[in-house]
Amino acid sequence: MAPRKKKDLVTSEDPHQQLLNFIGRQPHLKLIQSVGSAGVTKSWKIATNRRCVPSFKAPLLQLYHADSDHHQCHGRYTLSISFYQGFYRWRWRSRRSPEKSWDQFLGCSHGLILTPSSFLDLTQSFLDLTIMLPSWDAHQVPIRSATLSSFPVDPNGCNVMAITGCDSPAFGVSRVDCLTERRWCYFGALEWSKQDSTLIDPNDSEQQLMKFTNVVGYSGKFYALTLQGTLAVIEEVNSQFHITKLCRRRAVPSVPSKRFTEYLLESGGEILLVFLICRKSVMSVDHVEVLKLQLGDELSWIKMESLGDRTLFAGINSCFSVTATQVGCRRNSIYFTHLSKDSWRLYDMETDTILPC
Repeated sequence: MAPRKKKDLVTSEDPHQQLLNFIGRQPHLKLIQSVGSAGVTKSWKIATNRRCVPSFKAPLLQLYHADSDHHQCHGRYTLSISFYQGFYRWRWRSRRSPEKSWDQFLGCSHGLILTPSSFLDLTQSFLDLTIMLPSWDAHQVPIRSATLSSFPVDPNGCNVMAITGCDSPAFGVSRVDCLTERRWCYFGALEWSKQDSTLIDPNDSEQQLMKFTNVVGYSGKFYALTLQGTLAVIEEVNSQFHITKLCRRRAVPSVPSKRFTEYLLESGGEILLVFLICRKSVMSVDHVEVLKLQLGDELSWIKMESLGDRTLFAGINSCFSVTATQVGCRRNSIYFTHLSKDSWRLYDMETDTILPC
């Protein structure tokens, strides 16, 4: 067999990131409704000696890292979507400081892209709105994802939360102050207030403290998902942040699976949880589920049967929602990539089928 030429090798850029870059640089369309935090892949861990765990409830969930090398897939990525014609915006990046590029993001919240050092608005016509964040020692404790509680000009105030995926610190919160002078708004973020986890995860059979892997901000509150699938509402009470409510139902797929990838995002005023599920093989997604959080006195998850005029895109590092008729793609569907797959795939919620793109 002839050796593969270098030009046939795929680049290291995530195809989902390419798509996000393409959509994010069309400010006049307001295409992206919201972008969820990084996708978290979980696998089931069965206790080997159940006699040691008398209060055993369900198999433990653990983060899956073994196939991280498969993110660099072979072959060329393609996505068969015809977007409406628009304009491109370019953001200058210095080779000496690539970490300051806007595409090194931790997520997107309320239309603003969050990076390790700032969050910025690329929808401004002439000048990007950039708000600097306080420094965080990512070498000691990395940030898994970040989100805003509301838009920065919210009269009730705005906070940015960063979660770590560990219990000490479990998360950090920075207050964003807004000063309005005539037609201009000036923003400043205060130093991080880091907090440790103090509550035992009710869905952890080993009675470990809560470790948050996903978070989304909505209506001034934070909704954080733990490693074991417990949803917690985190609110500011007397200038301190506390867990004020827990969802009784464990957020896991309704079907048996070997492994799944989850995405938490806000879309159209709703908090959604997307599962890409591997039932037969850990290397292939063969089922997709979308849950919606029912808000009220008691939190609960309900399975969605339709997305309506929305389309979700789930990539390696994030998930976002768009209005299908505005973008020009297939409605009531989810486009996704997964591990060693060399192209996007399409899940049609109406027919409950997965198709190649």
